[in-house]
Amino acid sequence: MRVPPVKFTLGPTDYKALTAYVCGPVTKQSKRLSSVLSFSGVLIASLVAFRYVDSFSSFAFGILFVSVLLIGVVKLATAGTRKALQPRVGGSIFCEHEVELTSDGVQARTPHWHTLHRWAGVIAIDQLPEYLFIRVDSVAAYTVPKRAFVDELAFQRFVDAAKAHLQGAARAIERP
Repeated sequence: MRVPPVKFTLGPTDYKALTAYVCGPVTKQSKRLSSVLSFSGVLIASLVAFRYVDSFSSFAFGILFVSVLLIGVVKLATAGTRKALQPRVGGSIFCEHEVELTSDGVQARTPHWHTLHRWAGVIAIDQLPEYLFIRVDSVAAYTVPKRAFVDELAFQRFVDAAKAHLQGAARAIERP
């Protein structure tokens, strides 16, 4: 199925959607582990600290103070890291993109780069309500926003064409 190339500009909202899509499962697991470790640390510290305080109220205040302090430090550290990892406007991500589906693969062009990602290297085509993600690795995907299309039908045709190309590539690999 042949569909015309699509042109669009990616921005911070699109990047946030991509990182939530790609990193979401890892982030949830990481947060769960972090919570368990934090709770364990507070519990162990409180058991040790309880031996050296005069009253339960001073103990409770101390634990509350240390917990709030730890949460603040973690929030500040992660905020700085998130800001440092944001792409810059006008760079290689936040710029004009053109994505074309060909029989060879996904062709992507920006003012800064041009690439052909062969269908054999595409691992999934995932459609979300506002985006199409063409996943090329467990942590990488081409982001195609729905707003780049004139209507829902054009978006769906593009999604269907991507899925058809991927299925065709999978059948070609299966043949001996």
